[in-house]
Amino acid sequence: MVSSGINAEYMVSSGINAEYMGSSGINAEYMGSSGINAEYMGPDLAGEYYPLLGMDEAIRQQLVDDHFLFMSGDPNLKVGGMERDWPEGRGIFHNKDKTFLVWVNEEDQLRIISMQKGGNVNEVFSRLVRGINAVEKVV
Repeated sequence: MVSSGINAEYMVSSGINAEYMGSSGINAEYMGSSGINAEYMGPDLAGEYYPLLGMDEAIRQQLVDDHFLFMSGDPNLKVGGMERDWPEGRGIFHNKDKTFLVWVNEEDQLRIISMQKGGNVNEVFSRLVRGINAVEKVV
């Protein structure tokens, strides 16, 4: 049993995300080149940033297969003007275990996601908090 009283054997996965919507775009290139890295993230959150613009096809396909990559074409985003200059200035970061992700300039300016298989919500939340604190240092 998980401390919440939920029987973990019935939970396939757990995920929590935090979204930031500000008045101007996050600099995706900065996030990738120097912003999100092991210095700020710590060893379990460290990973790689993948800009959408110029993304290698094999990497793009892997991100699609992992259900991590956001795509162009949502009519609501188009009407709201959120697809201007697509795919420039957009990207995705994930750690090596693929349990911590940061979407940059998709619908939100930042969407910070923590997830994993199973029902340990405390572990998912703890990772999310550490990730948010690390991202705050570079934004």
